[in-house]
Order: sequence, then structure tokens, then C-alpha cells
Amino acid sequence: MLKEKLSTSLSDKIAIVMHHHPAKVGTPLIDNYILENAQEFWDVVEKANVSLIICGHVHGDYKFKYKNVMIESAPATCVQWEKGAVKLKADMKIGYKVYHFDEHGYKAIAKMWGD
Repeated sequence: MLKEKLSTSLSDKIAIVMHHHPAKVGTPLIDNYILENAQEFWDVVEKANVSLIICGHVHGDYKFKYKNVMIESAPATCVQWEKGAVKLKADMKIGYKVYHFDEHGYKAIAKMWGD
């Protein structure tokens, strides 16, 4: 279904919003729960005009480029997991991210608060 939607899109700027992260974020604790069919997903995405993927599930604010696509995650509205953690270690901050889109691209603003 994603392949069909992407192939019929008339836009040259596509953003996908999803729950599980499609690429490793560098935190082993979280990367154990990467998208199960990540390679199949990327086989489809790499052939489309996808410029941004927004995902959750990682309990942290990450931003990186993978296979020429920007990947951003929003912080969790509950506790964050410490970046790089192998064992569960909570960062007692909560937050969210707001995305603003225009003809030039997008701007993401994260808001965090807590300990």
C-alpha cells in the first residue's frame, strides 16, 4: 500500500509519519525494537521522493540522515531513555516536537521539561 501511495504522489517533497523507527538511532536498548520489515520499507522509500521520516517509539529527540532521507523522532510525552543506553536508564524529562512546513522545507521545534 505504501508503495502505491508513494508512486502516485504528485509531490516532490514527501514526509512519512510512523511509529517504529526505520533505522538504528544508536541506542541499543531502543534499536532492539526497530521496524521489523525495515529493509522492505527502505526498498520502497529509496525509489520515491521521500525527504523526511518522522517517527516515535525511541523515547528521545533524534535527528539524522539515513539513505539520503532525514529521520526525526519526537521526544516522548513520558520519560526519555538515555541516549546510548544498553540497560534501561530513564531521563526524567518529557516533551514534544512541533513541525512547521512551508515551500522551502520544514522546521522542527522540540520542547522539553523536567529534571
